[in-house]
Amino acid sequence: MKYSYPLSTLALVAALGACSDTGSNSLGPDGPTGTAPATRLVTISPQGQATGVDPGRTLMLEFDGAMMPGMEQYVDLHRGDVTGSTHPIACAWSVDRTLLTCTPATPLDPGTTYTLHLGGGVRSSNGTPIQMDPTEHMGSWIHGGASGGMMGGGGMTHGDAHAGQPWGMMGSRWQHANGTYGIVCPFQTG
Repeated sequence: MKYSYPLSTLALVAALGACSDTGSNSLGPDGPTGTAPATRLVTISPQGQATGVDPGRTLMLEFDGAMMPGMEQYVDLHRGDVTGSTHPIACAWSVDRTLLTCTPATPLDPGTTYTLHLGGGVRSSNGTPIQMDPTEHMGSWIHGGASGGMMGGGGMTHGDAHAGQPWGMMGSRWQHANGTYGIVCPFQTG
């Protein structure tokens, strides 16, 4: 007796066979290679646009996965916007490298705007770029090199200066894949 199967059934069987575990899939630290979701920036505290922030508080950035060593170098705090001087901060990672806590070297001035800047080139522990969306943190993408004002894509442009230095001096690691220099979240102290 000869059986005849519809073409769709044969296609389904072939697809299931292709998906079966044949031992050829390599596993990375986060599951099958190439299939792990990107590490994501979960929280920035204080949030962008916050007011009445305690001038003596610490700043925190939380990620949903471990970060690569040295990524704290891509976080800075500016007085005013990113064209303003940087305020010295000391940053330290939690043991699992998912929480970065930054303490200003001196208390912030009351009634003053500051901007927390996270460079776009930060990487997760496996070396891949992280996923960040400034709108989740009441911030914006930061574009360098054009004259002031709002840019398409919800980002601010701040001329040719980052803390008084040309954007190009920052190096490519500060740049996100979308060409921005990461995200900024301005806040005001109380």
